[in-house]
Amino acid sequence: STHCISSAASDVYKRQEYKYLGVIFTRSLKESGQMKYLAKKVKKMKGYLALTLRKHCNVRRIEFGNTIYKSMFSPAILHGCPIWVLSETYKSLVKSFQYNAARSILNISCKPATEALFGDLGWKNILDQVEKRQVDYYNYLNHTISKSSLPHIVLQKLLDRYKDGKESYWKYISNVKSVLTDSGLDDVLFRDDIDWYQSFLSIRNDQNEARFFDKIENHESLRDIYVNVKRHTHLENYLTNEYDFQGCKMKFLARSNQFNLESNLKKWNKSDGKCKLCTMNEIETLCHRLFICPHFVMQRTHFFTEIEDKCDPEISRSIFASDFQKKLELLLGDEVYLNWGHANGKILDKIVKQYLISIYGLANE
Repeated sequence: STHCISSAASDVYKRQEYKYLGVIFTRSLKESGQMKYLAKKVKKMKGYLALTLRKHCNVRRIEFGNTIYKSMFSPAILHGCPIWVLSETYKSLVKSFQYNAARSILNISCKPATEALFGDLGWKNILDQVEKRQVDYYNYLNHTISKSSLPHIVLQKLLDRYKDGKESYWKYISNVKSVLTDSGLDDVLFRDDIDWYQSFLSIRNDQNEARFFDKIENHESLRDIYVNVKRHTHLENYLTNEYDFQGCKMKFLARSNQFNLESNLKKWNKSDGKCKLCTMNEIETLCHRLFICPHFVMQRTHFFTEIEDKCDPEISRSIFASDFQKKLELLLGDEVYLNWGHANGKILDKIVKQYLISIYGLANE
């Protein structure tokens, strides 16, 4: 709605919302207008992302999807974020934008743990990116632009009111202060220099990495497998195969405990957890599906024969001599890449993906 204020010179319209440089401002300076606008925009972009990837027949899907996300999707979401003051509800909404983009790239309908999804793609949590940009923009307003410029003057007024305990309804200064305090830098907000900035970046990187590994250790669905195969926060080697997207997808589902096992369905009270493909009366875990279930004996025999014939003898001996848990780590993790080189890692990776595809398809027929 609008209200008109008339004067001799012209009419001035008072608006509830105003769009400036692609950012929706409301009279109360809340983010509700911008979030609704973003939700509609992201929905369209998600459809474009999925359609574009399908047209490329899954060739180099992960690489191409990452490129679209980083060059189009992420900038669209983050535009205007340096001045956001987000409630917990809107933080969850922004996280969902990134989460659903990642699911589109991997073409999955299940909902794996966020840490597994972002971790294997090598993505940083979007809220961490928002907070870094907020600190960057604060430094720009406070230390880079001319002190006679209007943005700098407005910032100084906000800082003065904050010091006097009279912060405005728009909690911009409190928000920046909170980000800095979270990194142990609660005393730098009013400093006349930015010598602390490199320390801020270093602390944030260390915090984010520590929080990532802490979350996967404490996430129920990631404790058994993922925590033992995820060694870093970068893009995983198995996702760099240009022409075997289905194999990449299967390996992600296996690593993230989303392999459509009966034990997965038990969490939703849709199964008793026991394997329905054999008469062993065992809980169907990934170990059972890969190494035990007699339903897949032919595929398993072929799988181990492939390892013996095509892998370095030292690698095959290491796999055959390991217990089930260690086998999972060798087959689904990066240990072969690290200890026996990239070429050997690629050979094993291809064999593992073919096996995963075969047993996933048979189990779901």
